[in-house]
Amino acid sequence: MILGCLIATTLFFGENMGASFHQSGSSFGAGGSGVMSSFSIPSTGTYGLKDKTLYYNTNGPSVDLTSGKLASPQPMSRIAYPDNGSVIATLCTNKDSDVANLRSALKSLAFLRGDQSTDPYSKLLKTPVLVFNEGDLNPAQIKSIVESTDRPVAFPLVDFQSFPNGFNPELEFAKSAPMFEVSGRSPWGYYQMIRFWVTMIWHHPALDRYEAVMRIDTDSCFLEPNEYLPHFMHDHLNYHSQYVGVEPEEGREYLIGLYDFAVEYMSRVKKTPGNVMLWHFIDTTWKAQKTLPLFRTNFEISRKSYMLRDDVVKWHAALTEEEPFGLLRYRWGDAVTRYLEAAIFCTDEETLTIHPAGYNHKRGCSAELVDEALQKYGIV
Repeated sequence: MILGCLIATTLFFGENMGASFHQSGSSFGAGGSGVMSSFSIPSTGTYGLKDKTLYYNTNGPSVDLTSGKLASPQPMSRIAYPDNGSVIATLCTNKDSDVANLRSALKSLAFLRGDQSTDPYSKLLKTPVLVFNEGDLNPAQIKSIVESTDRPVAFPLVDFQSFPNGFNPELEFAKSAPMFEVSGRSPWGYYQMIRFWVTMIWHHPALDRYEAVMRIDTDSCFLEPNEYLPHFMHDHLNYHSQYVGVEPEEGREYLIGLYDFAVEYMSRVKKTPGNVMLWHFIDTTWKAQKTLPLFRTNFEISRKSYMLRDDVVKWHAALTEEEPFGLLRYRWGDAVTRYLEAAIFCTDEETLTIHPAGYNHKRGCSAELVDEALQKYGIV
């Protein structure tokens, strides 16, 4: 398939700290009251907060090997870690199984060689990890996560109880329960997770000092060395995630209206696809099969300045913050919307779609498999 060889390609509000999403103009779709390109981020206020994130493991391990006590987190030096570097981001619930999976994921980051050196005099420092959470991780869980890696680790907060202005979850639930629920999660939990990765993370103050953001899920891992991660393979890239085919039959109910939405969006904002080949594949796939191509977004690297580009910010808002609230009403997923996004806003040279060497997910990431791989390569 032609795409196989292409070299193309956080909600943090506390109580009473909502975002400002300005809407005006004509509507989109039946009964819509928002305008797709009207989203704006205020220059002051909540989104103007500076990063005050505190980190563990900044000056050696934060867990004392003798007493087992966890030291208090500290600010991280901007001299040792200058601005516009890379960061690894993940989102974790307080379920013990998710925490256990995350421990294995963080242990496996030892395979990332892009920020490590065998030179004892090297000043290369390991990329920090942001574990976004809802503030419900208990002290034992935090300690277990911190001691699973030697990288600086912070725990910035998100609030999944807040919804976009104009979207009432209770009324929406009364009309029709969420289309997709995960066992043990709140009814809107999966939707808020997608909303976080699509839109909100890019405005979270914990990202203030970073430029390249490598996302992994709690059930991600690496089982072989990777020579460039957690950085981009090439400096000219804006986005990297693996192309993994098209939405299968069982997932096509979550594509309702998405293709038409994207076409109309481009028409309204007078935008032509930045990557003509990717868009052609989207167009022909939809017309022939009524499905859309996907990225494997449980791993992705994004350039923050690209995600905060005005046209991309407005696209994100159109997906998650404004009528027709396609993500919340129809469960438009990040795997498919990221592919559309790459086709519309990136160029071929700015996007990488290959499998990242060593990366695995879910069943390939058991604690036993991670430990075996680390032992095989003499890392543990």
